[in-house]
Order: sequence, then structure tokens, then C-alpha cells
Amino acid sequence: MKIGKKIKKYRLAEGLTQTKLGEILNVTPGRISKWENNAIVPSDEELQKLCKALKIDKSDIVPEKVKEAKTPEGPKKVGLSPTKQSYLKSISYAIEIITKIVRILVYVGLGALIVCILCIPMFFSAFDINGHTITVKGLDEKIELINEGETSYIVKMGEDERLVDLEISTKKIDDVLNNYSKTRVMCIAEISCIISGVTLLLLSYILFSIEHIAKNVYNGEAFTMENASSLRNIGYLMIAVIVVPFLSGIVPNAILDTNFGENIGYANIVEILIVFALSYICEYGSILASKTDITLYDK
Repeated sequence: MKIGKKIKKYRLAEGLTQTKLGEILNVTPGRISKWENNAIVPSDEELQKLCKALKIDKSDIVPEKVKEAKTPEGPKKVGLSPTKQSYLKSISYAIEIITKIVRILVYVGLGALIVCILCIPMFFSAFDINGHTITVKGLDEKIELINEGETSYIVKMGEDERLVDLEISTKKIDDVLNNYSKTRVMCIAEISCIISGVTLLLLSYILFSIEHIAKNVYNGEAFTMENASSLRNIGYLMIAVIVVPFLSGIVPNAILDTNFGENIGYANIVEILIVFALSYICEYGSILASKTDITLYDK
């Protein structure tokens, strides 16, 4: 068995990823990938640290005849000009920070949705719906909804009137107000919040994967198996983001006799295919990168 395969075997036995082992040895995951693909051989110093991290003897991975082999020294080839290096590092760092901020906002939204799910029963118990008239307990004035076009209502409360524009058809809302019981409307609201919560959770995982890829690129590791795996995860999560609302509509449609859920568009399918294509490009790029000694940035 070649040295690279032995290194990989003992790394997996310890349950370590290339990234985690790289952190322990203070080397990049790409360098470990080159060891495992037999593109280069660890130096004596690296070999000692490697054996200590993997809890093995030097003789377990290095045959006697190549024990003193050293990594060939030579100038590193840089694949990008200084200007492009600076541009790529700036872009990857910006993406990492932006996705981190957006992910925090998604968690805040998820928390707000959980509060909504818990408060919806109390909210619905506080008023009665009679057609386009809503009576709120504790208020003398009644709220009236006056249809004002295909997607807007005039909300009237006493002498106060306000125009409200909605993204949903007023025809659908009229159908709910006139034909659905309060319990039925409450169930639809609860299901909508739960589906939105699941979607936000999936979105947070997508953002985490993007953040991880951007961090790797900033550190000079663009074409790696780890990034390819992250891209595939994004593809699977995108499928879930699209499919969950669609499948979640089947049960309420059957029970509540509603037209609930979303349709899957061709654009969604194309986006997912592009992400999977990028993952395979990244995977094959990592194989080529392991056989060369070209780096993204000047050290």
C-alpha cells in the first residue's frame, strides 16, 4: 500500500477530516490531499507531527527505503496575479461576512416564527370573524375589510381608513372569510408558519455551507473535495427548500379542502442542476490540483 493510502486509512480511523487534521498539523487541507494522492511526500518534521496526530509509528506508513524521503523543494507557482489575488480574497471575505450576518438574521426570523406559532391560538381566540367584519374582544369598534382591487383592501375601523396592499389575491381571502371557520383559518396560519420555519432552517444550512466555502477560498483552498461536498449539500438543501412547501400542502389540502402549497418551477430545477454541476467541477478540479504544485496566493 502506498504512503498516501496509509495516511488516509489512519486519518479516517481517527475520524478526522482533511481540514481538522490540517488544523492540528498547521498545514492546509490541500497539502494533506496531495500527501494522500501521492503527489508529494511529507517532510521528516511533518511526518513526526502526522504520526503523533494519528497515534501511529513512523514505520506504519513509511517503508524503510523511503524513510528519509523529503518533500521536493522548489518555488511555488502562483496561479493568479497579485491584483486578482487581492480581488479574490476581498470577494471571498465579503461573502463570508455577509452570509454570516444573513444567517444571524434568519435565526432571528426563525425565533419570531416560533413565537407566532405559539401565539396564534391566543390571537384567534381574541376575535370573531363574520364575513368581512372582524370583532375584537375589548374593542368597541369593529374592523371592516372593503375590497379595493385584485390585491388590496381598505381596512376601516370607525372613522379611520387605511389602504393595504397584499401579495395574495383578494378573491382567495374573500373565499376564506366567507366559507372557512375560525378554527380552519387558524390551522392554515399555523401550517404556514411551520412551513416557513422549516424553510428558514434549511436556508440557514445553505448559508452556512456558502460561508464555509468562502472561508476556504479566502484561505487559498478553492478546488477541494470539501468544497465539492459543501456544494452538493447546498444542492440537496435547495431541493428540500423547494419540495417541502409543495409536499406540506398535500395534507392540509386533503383535510381542510384548501389550495395550499407551492408549485415547482423550471427555474428552480435549473438552479439546482447548476449547483450540482459546480460541485463536480470543483471535485475534478481538486483532483487536478492535488497533482500540481500551484497555489492561489503568494505565501
